[in-house]
Amino acid sequence: MHPTRAPQDSCPLRSAIRFSWIASALAFTIACFVLSVPQDAPAQASAGITGTITDSSGAVVVDAKVTITNEGTGISARTTTSSAGTYSFKGLTPGKYTVAVDAHGFKKAVQASINVEVSTTSTIDFALTAGAANETVQVTADQVALNTTQPELGSTIEPIVVESLPAEVSGRGRQIDQLQFLAPGTTGSTFSHRISGGVDFEQEIVYNGIPAPQPETEGYTTNFNPPYDLVEESKVERSTFSAQFGLGQGALTYQMKSGTNKYHGELFEINRNSFFDSVGFFNGPAWGGSSTPPTDHENNYGFDIGGPIRIPHVYDGRNRTFGHYSQEWYSRTTRIQTPRRFQQSPRNLGTSAAGLLPPGTTSMTRRPVRFSNTTGSST
Repeated sequence: MHPTRAPQDSCPLRSAIRFSWIASALAFTIACFVLSVPQDAPAQASAGITGTITDSSGAVVVDAKVTITNEGTGISARTTTSSAGTYSFKGLTPGKYTVAVDAHGFKKAVQASINVEVSTTSTIDFALTAGAANETVQVTADQVALNTTQPELGSTIEPIVVESLPAEVSGRGRQIDQLQFLAPGTTGSTFSHRISGGVDFEQEIVYNGIPAPQPETEGYTTNFNPPYDLVEESKVERSTFSAQFGLGQGALTYQMKSGTNKYHGELFEINRNSFFDSVGFFNGPAWGGSSTPPTDHENNYGFDIGGPIRIPHVYDGRNRTFGHYSQEWYSRTTRIQTPRRFQQSPRNLGTSAAGLLPPGTTSMTRRPVRFSNTTGSST
């Protein structure tokens, strides 16, 4: 008799085949999705550039070819001037742009480093010079592009301003809607605020050109603010703004980051610890306190990353497809305590103990309080 060979276990082989099939199907689905995106599909935005093309005598130039290029992504768009010599580009994301004008019988005109701000249509006019088409007149744009098409008053909160401000966490992580109070005429709190002396809850909120209405508390966004580092720019519309904003007391528009041709990102951690706090008046020995500061440990941390969407050997999204992702977390641990003097003799103080408790003291005993939340989003 010959010994019977036991059948080999085929489970690892089946698992490997199954995993390979799932990975291939997933890669195929992602590739089909990416390749199906139109090359000229723009991100939703509310900024733009417009202008008039004239010759040296002031006469308008018809059918001139105008090309605009985003200096960060390399994406271009083209149009021609109308019978009035005007051109217009809409749906631009904030950033630096280059505009080039070609017309028969004129030198090519190029204006670079044009700053486009959120919810603003900049006016860039060109006066062409007669000459050969292979000659180029290069112009560097001003730092501020004027808006001469809409009589609106507003304040743009630019990234350089946000990066220069100190960061603070107090009961919540960083909140992007707090920056609106940098604009003149905006008063109150993030819950109830007024613009240019108007009434409460009359501010329209717009994300990437899309309104985000709320019943009863219009303008209050603390519960669904986007991650702090995801916002590219924001603008507070104060008066004489466009009719596209339906409410009568102003608008707050946000434009999210969309990525560029270069990968970029950051890690951050903001720590607030009672180790760095002072004891405070009511926690001192004069009021029977423990001579130690109240426990307050807060951490706001996260990351964000942006750049072109690339699948090795399948798809290269440079100059075509971009993305940006941001995620952050917040946690807090506090310990609330009441000084002994409040606990022992409230009657001898001439008023109720509740009326004398310092702000934030809500209990007569020491108790820990823990709170955490997570916010994430992508564009």
